[in-house]
Amino acid sequence: MAVDAKTSSAPTNTNESQYDENLKKKRKLTSPTWEHFKKMKVGGVMKAICDHCHKHLGAESKNRTKHLLDHIAVCPMIKQRDTRQMLLKANSSSDGKCASLDTYHFNPEVSRYELGRMIVLHEYPLSIVEHEGFRRYSNSLQPLFKVPSRNTIRVDIFKMFMYVPSPHDAENLGDALMECLLDWNIERKLLTLILDNCSTNDVMVNVMLDKLDKSLLLVNGKLLHMHCAAHILNLIVKKGLDKLFGSSVERIRESIAFWTATPKRLEKFDESVRHLNIPCFKVLSLDIKTRWNSTYLMLSTALLYKDVFFSVETT
Repeated sequence: MAVDAKTSSAPTNTNESQYDENLKKKRKLTSPTWEHFKKMKVGGVMKAICDHCHKHLGAESKNRTKHLLDHIAVCPMIKQRDTRQMLLKANSSSDGKCASLDTYHFNPEVSRYELGRMIVLHEYPLSIVEHEGFRRYSNSLQPLFKVPSRNTIRVDIFKMFMYVPSPHDAENLGDALMECLLDWNIERKLLTLILDNCSTNDVMVNVMLDKLDKSLLLVNGKLLHMHCAAHILNLIVKKGLDKLFGSSVERIRESIAFWTATPKRLEKFDESVRHLNIPCFKVLSLDIKTRWNSTYLMLSTALLYKDVFFSVETT
């Protein structure tokens, strides 16, 4: 039987390379690394493409797989996915005991909202988000949560409250308050409104009485407006301070405002504190004139640095 020489000849170099390539394609990738990568040619070079972040890494046989394992350990997408799968949340029963475990999905927007709510609820300073200790504590709880800056959390807090456009007269304030009552569905369950002592609030209450059903109010609405006792106390103390120590308090306030105006002045003040060996680490702070307790805190701190004020004024 005659055999054609062409059919019996060895395959060409092109066929050999294709044959070798087919063998490579058919070869099973046994390393567990390839559960996270796809192997394909990019620009004529074999690359390993991450299934999670789509980063291209070397996939030639000489590269082996150690660098792929290293990437799996630091890939941000794998970290995020795995963290969400591993977190569990305990659901408590009515008696306070753990009743069940559910998977937990981390939502940074919810965490930011709760952070702003915590600051408002406990009257923390906005600067708490920039404290090193708070940031370390937050990172230990959830490394994926990026603590917002002071300005960002201020914007978040403003969004929690209703914006009342100017002018802030009795009519606009009354409309805004009525909208809240209707939104919360408590307009028929209202007992009293505790407000500061200003004439605008007095007029606003009269506006509210015209919009509410007086038959549902206590004594037909005669006790609707309750003046804030804390505000009354603040006015009494403030008037007493102004009458007895007004000029002294104002001089202390101006002095603190001067030394805290710039970092350079504050640094000079701190140097004087260390030079006089005063064992105090409280920070100078200005008061809010409408809050007598803040005036007390300002004066109590300034009293600790009495010698420092005399020292820096004479130098």
